[in-house]
Amino acid sequence: MQTAIQFTNHSKTLLFYHICFATKGREQLFLNPNTRTFFNGVFRTFFEEKQKELKWFELISFSLEIDHLHFFVQLSPSQSISHFVNIIKSNLALEYNNKCYIFSRKKLDHVWQTGYYCASVGRSGSNLVKKYIENQSVERFVTCFSN
Repeated sequence: MQTAIQFTNHSKTLLFYHICFATKGREQLFLNPNTRTFFNGVFRTFFEEKQKELKWFELISFSLEIDHLHFFVQLSPSQSISHFVNIIKSNLALEYNNKCYIFSRKKLDHVWQTGYYCASVGRSGSNLVKKYIENQSVERFVTCFSN
């Protein structure tokens, strides 16, 4: 895992977060393996592009499940978690609606449920969280990637 302590004039920080949010009504949007594989690639590309554009977060691990997703990130202390989640949820909903026609699915007004789960993770627990996210996919035969 390539993470670095972030330095500013007056502080040194290393902030990890495990974030999870579900589809609206826990609808199983990604039940079909082809759909899941396709959107795993779409979402991965999105994360890579946003990471280059914003430069204040690093995606460490990501797992797309049948009805929710997990991701593990390092954020800059200048960014709020709620702002980050809002950016991710809104953009992933746009990505989903722009590509859902490929699988003959209707566009959704609300792809994600309101709210999210977030836990801060210390340096010593970061490898455990990364493995947990990766094992979510192994246990449920869902595609996953991690850096």
